[in-house]
Amino acid sequence: MENVTEPRTEELQEQNTVEQPAETVATAAEEVIENNTPAYQIPDTKEEIVARITEIAKSGDAGSRIEQDQLKQAFYKLQREERTAAQTQFVENGGDPQDFTPEEDPLEEEMKAQLIIIKEIRAKQIEDKEKLKETNLQKKKDIIEKIKALCTSPDEANKQYETFRNLQNEWKEIKPIPESAANEIWKQFQFCQDQFYDLLKTNSALRDYDFKKNLEAKTLLCEAAEKLVDDPDIIKASHELQQLHQEFREIGPVAKDLREDLWTRFKAASTAINKRHAQYFESLKEKEEENLSKKTAICEEIEAIETENLQGFSQWDGITKQIISLQEEWKTIGRAPKKSNTKIFERFRAACDNFFNKKSEFFKEQKKVYADNAAKKLALVEKAEELKDSTQWTAATNELVKLQKEWKEIGPTTHKTSNALWERFNAACNEFFDKKKTVLGDQHKEENENLSKKKAIIEKLEAIAIEGGDNVAESVKQLQDEWASIGHVPYKNKDKIYAKYKETIDKINKEFNLRSRKQTKSGRKDSDRPAPTGNNLIRIYENKKAELATYENNITFLTSTSKKGSVLIDTMLKKIESLKAELANLAEKINQQNQTPAETVTQTPTNEENTAEQTETTE
Repeated sequence: MENVTEPRTEELQEQNTVEQPAETVATAAEEVIENNTPAYQIPDTKEEIVARITEIAKSGDAGSRIEQDQLKQAFYKLQREERTAAQTQFVENGGDPQDFTPEEDPLEEEMKAQLIIIKEIRAKQIEDKEKLKETNLQKKKDIIEKIKALCTSPDEANKQYETFRNLQNEWKEIKPIPESAANEIWKQFQFCQDQFYDLLKTNSALRDYDFKKNLEAKTLLCEAAEKLVDDPDIIKASHELQQLHQEFREIGPVAKDLREDLWTRFKAASTAINKRHAQYFESLKEKEEENLSKKTAICEEIEAIETENLQGFSQWDGITKQIISLQEEWKTIGRAPKKSNTKIFERFRAACDNFFNKKSEFFKEQKKVYADNAAKKLALVEKAEELKDSTQWTAATNELVKLQKEWKEIGPTTHKTSNALWERFNAACNEFFDKKKTVLGDQHKEENENLSKKKAIIEKLEAIAIEGGDNVAESVKQLQDEWASIGHVPYKNKDKIYAKYKETIDKINKEFNLRSRKQTKSGRKDSDRPAPTGNNLIRIYENKKAELATYENNITFLTSTSKKGSVLIDTMLKKIESLKAELANLAEKINQQNQTPAETVTQTPTNEENTAEQTETTE
């Protein structure tokens, strides 16, 4: 998703990009030094940053691009910090990080608008400077033509000396011209000056005076150049040397016998400075190659990141933090060689964009999956809410357990949606099971009461076995009928109480030989007594009934949270249905033989009340 707001490469400002002055072309080394020098005071807030950029735009002067780059970088840094804090607060309030969308920043739009104005101002200034250079070049060409016109004869040269001096001064006042024409125009100017001085033979005093003044001026330039040889700031020294060379060119000639020595002195200082300058560039070149290696390694590290197996926010967030860390590291590395700097940055940007684009695509698809999962869970919630008021305990329990299993098999949704759906689903399940627990609790109370009744019957039978009497058969028959009319007892006591009952009945039958004795007092004949087949049917009926109770009780201890458990439940349910059918058939046969009144032998109820509560699943 990419709602999550991590820094994108479009916000990264490529370092060390300094606008070239219109009149000179700065070297790569100079750009690095100027850009790394904190020459500007950057405001602490976004509002102050935008105010400063607006101030520059309104001034009509484009100013320093270095300052503008620093202002822009500081603005985006503050913006990223604000958005990170907002996203953190959003998550702490229960929001899904992928649902976070940063608010629009009106200050950013205002800053961009002002930067466009500054860019237009800068373009106009550069255009004006280029026009000025061409105008100045033409002025210097005009001066050269005027000096040529003064060099027609010695007499003419003597008469026009003041005019010549004025043209020299005018030449010095004209500054920027196109670099491509600088050397050639200077040579032409020097040639015309020398030609004029050569013609100025008749006024040697004036010529010697000029030679002297020019010697003094050029000697001072030599001394200034020699001081620059030991200047620790080689870049500043190189700039100043260029200015000295410009001044040296503009000063007129000296006496012929001094020209070569003077130039040799000035050239020696220049050579020493240029040598240091070259050495500096050589070391800088090595540093730039080292920077290129570091930046290449960062690109390779990002390009090697595998995104195919990334799942979930935490994994994507971990890689995102890794890339942001690499972006921060990139900012600390200086320029690469000029021929590679743009190319390596484009590679870096492409690698970052590739990751963030894949992240965005993943979370778009993830949102679709979350929506589908939410729809499936909502359907389960609605089914559970329909079942919560059911009194069909066994059927409803099985259905809810099935719904709980399906819930677990459905994938995740967004955090907020998942919690809301789970609360509804869990509430419906709990409401049903709480009601079931209350009802079954009452039934367990009834079972305990039935147990007490059956114990009382056994005590009466034991008394008959000891005391006997004339009406033993009738008494036993009445107690058996009473036993049959009593409902279920707790499962854990069922086998034990029945065994005790059967043991006592068998003891009485054996002791009093009830099966062979004729009960003439009751008016019945032996042929009226239930045939042995009927007794067998009753015994089979009781055994089947006990078996059914066992299965119904055992199924309450199973859940369908596993495949094995689900299969076992299905098998036991089929067995229960089979036993119920067999009991119905036996009851019909017993009633047909009139061995037990039809109203006392009935089909065993579904016994839903014996199905214990299934264990609710947890999300």
